[in-house]
Amino acid sequence: MKRLFLICCTVALTTQFSFAQSSTVTNAPAQYCQITAERKVMSRKMQIELDMGDKYRPTEAEQKMIEEVKDFNSLTDAINLLARNGWEVVSSTGAPNGNNGAIIIYTLRKKQ
Repeated sequence: MKRLFLICCTVALTTQFSFAQSSTVTNAPAQYCQITAERKVMSRKMQIELDMGDKYRPTEAEQKMIEEVKDFNSLTDAINLLARNGWEVVSSTGAPNGNNGAIIIYTLRKKQ
C-alpha cells in the first residue's frame, strides 16, 4: 500500500513539474554588455567603461550612449541611462583591485 501511494505521489509531482516548466523560447540571441567601474583610492570619481563585445557594431545612438557613460561619476547614473534605453541588469560582481580600490562589474541584457 505504501509503495502504491509513493508511486502515485511521484507520478503526480512529475506531471505537475512537466506542465509548470513549459515556456516560449525565442530563437533571437540575447545581446549582453558589461559596465566596469573602477574607483581609485581617495577619489570620488569612478572610471566607467561600457563593453558591448568585440564583434558588435553600435548604432550612432548607442555610440553616443557609450561616450556619455564614460563621463559619469556615478555608476548608478550609468545603469539608469542603460535602463532607460532598454537594458536590464542580469548580475553584478565586486572585487578589490591592486591599487587598494575596488572594481565593480555589472552584466546587462537588452530587453527583447
